[in-house]
Amino acid sequence: MKTFRLAHLSDLHFGTEVSAVAQAAVELLQELRPDLIVVTGDITQRATKKQFQAAREFLDQLQPIPMISIPGNHDIPLYNVFLRLLGPYNRYLKYFKGSLQGMYQESGVEVITLNSTQALRHIQGSLAVEYVEKALQRFQQDAVLRVVAFHHPMDCKKQIDEKNLLIRSQEIMEILSKYKVDLVLGGHIHDPVTRLSSERYPKILKPFVLSVGGTCTSYRVRRDAPNSFNTYDVVTSVDANVKINFTRHKFESSHQHFSGEDQQVFVRSVDKVWAST
Repeated sequence: MKTFRLAHLSDLHFGTEVSAVAQAAVELLQELRPDLIVVTGDITQRATKKQFQAAREFLDQLQPIPMISIPGNHDIPLYNVFLRLLGPYNRYLKYFKGSLQGMYQESGVEVITLNSTQALRHIQGSLAVEYVEKALQRFQQDAVLRVVAFHHPMDCKKQIDEKNLLIRSQEIMEILSKYKVDLVLGGHIHDPVTRLSSERYPKILKPFVLSVGGTCTSYRVRRDAPNSFNTYDVVTSVDANVKINFTRHKFESSHQHFSGEDQQVFVRSVDKVWAST
């Protein structure tokens, strides 16, 4: 048996962060020691230099854990129209080095991050289907687990959030299925949900896991969704089966710490079909 631990943080919204929550997240992540941290956007509240710097300092406490990130719509300046039009990602790229599309490969786990934000869109996200397909061609044939991360979600629990799903999500789901993606990460709506894709997309022949993170550190929580972040323990066995032990770590204000309360297990058989146990 071989285990790879992936941590998923989303919607930090620095500028609205709660210090006690941020510190508790750092302490637990340092204890969990994931092999990789994926941050799915809205790192800041208003894309200011001060907010990016504070977010960078927060995440630097987790070094030397490898980290990969993408921007969210809040990481594009809203009120600075000049910067929004001519350099919407300048500040993000200054503090989070690299490109707006990233890839991580280690121990058979491959993660591709794709920027779903648009400078001229305030909230909604979109990606060209052709762009997604070209990006997914980078996956290696022998990858043990294929992960794709956007800021905008591919799933939601409440009807009010339907409008926040990634535009052309059905078409993009078909591309994800074609390239045998196992796990899709997102954020944006602050209302976490992790389940098989078949619950929302029954026409996709081989279901996989869709996971939307809540807000990790901001006071901008939904009424029934406290601050949280996710971990996925990927376990591979000699018979080629793969298992994901999923845990949602939720902040308990009464004890001022995160606890892993929500847990699920997903299993992939040799024919690449995922099921929930």
